[in-house]
Parts: sequence; structure tokens; C-alpha cells
Amino acid sequence: MIIKVIKIILGILLIFSLIGFVFVYSISENVNDNSIGKIINETINSKSNETNTDFGDSYDSLINECEGKESIIIGQGKDSLKFNCLELKSIGKDNFENYFKEKVSGEAQTRLEVNYALIKNWLLILFFASLILTLGVIILDWKGTFVNLGIVYTISGILFMFSGMTKKIMGDILNKKILDAGGNLDYSQAIINLVDKIGDKIFSNFLIIFIIGILFLVIDFSIVIFKKIKKRTVENDN
Repeated sequence: MIIKVIKIILGILLIFSLIGFVFVYSISENVNDNSIGKIINETINSKSNETNTDFGDSYDSLINECEGKESIIIGQGKDSLKFNCLELKSIGKDNFENYFKEKVSGEAQTRLEVNYALIKNWLLILFFASLILTLGVIILDWKGTFVNLGIVYTISGILFMFSGMTKKIMGDILNKKILDAGGNLDYSQAIINLVDKIGDKIFSNFLIIFIIGILFLVIDFSIVIFKKIKKRTVENDN
């Protein structure tokens, strides 16, 4: 009785561990400094084009404001940017546009505080947790390995049906985070592309887990049928 209870608990923990692993793995494959930076850069370029920003005039205004100062701050709150006046002068008007966009992009990425190391750590934790729990289920009931793992993997993998809902939720979360980081940054097509990639990975990875679960169940069913046929053959021979 106790072993059955432990096996059920391990099975439930394995389901959640597999679900967590698939989500984190799908995200880690697509979310990195380059992908987030691309979103921010595209929104900055889009905003600049929409407002027809004249970076030459902006540079002249900043240089005038720098008179007698070591640094200046433009904007307020989360939209504020600090400029070193000596650095501004050394950049020059011709290079100011790229300098400005890189600065805004860098500030926005810093505010995002995306901890990629944490994502990788969680990936390793969930991987080893899934591995250990799988071994635990096998050890407790090695004769029922295929059916037990089949049920667990099928239940975990069935979430592939809800990948569309996941896309919408992740899109809203990522969009809000980008807006909070960049202040006036608009929703970018890059966000949609990134969320689509993550959503597609979630769909395919959960589908793989689901198929593995079905295969385990098919193998178990085949073994049961084979044993029954073998038993009947032996009985008929006798």
C-alpha cells in the first residue's frame, strides 16, 4: 500500500517536472541576449522612423545643454537617459544616431533583468529531477515500467493541445515587460516572431513527450497481448 502511494506521488511529481522542463527548455532555445536585443532595437528603429527623429538637431541640443556640465539627464523616471558630455563630444554628430540607439537598447535590456543563467540552472534542475523521478518510478515497479511511464508521459504531453493559449499569454507578458523596460517602445513584430517560435517549440516538444507516452503504452499493450498468446499456445500444446 505504501509503495503504491509513493509510486503515485512520484508519478505526479514527474508530470510536473516534465511539464516544467519542456516549458523552460522551449524558452531557453529561443530567449537570449540576441533575441531580446533584436526586439528592443526593432522597436527603437520603428519609433524613430514614425516620429521622423532628426538626430542631428538632437545632438546639437544635447551639446548646448552640456555647456559647463560633466553630464546631463534627459527624460524622467524610467524613460530617463544619462549622457556623459565628454563622451557626447567625442562621438560627433555623424555617429550620434547609432550611439543613441545603442544606449537606449542597452538601458532597456538592463531593465529587463532577464537572468539567462537562472533559466539554464532551472533547466538542469528540472532535467535531473525528471531523470531521478523516472528512475524512482521504474525501481518501485519495474514490471509496470512501460504502462507507468506511458501514463505519465501521455498526461504531460497532452498540453501540446494548449500551445495556442500559451502563445497569447506569453505574448502579453513579454510585451508588457518590453514596454516597462523601454518606456514608450511599441509592440514589435519581433515580439510576435519570438513568441511564435517559443510557442512552436512548446507545441513540438510536448507533442514529442505525448508520442513517447503513447509508444510506451503501445509497447506495454503489445507485451500483454504477447504473453496472453504465448500462454494460450502453451495451454493448447498441453
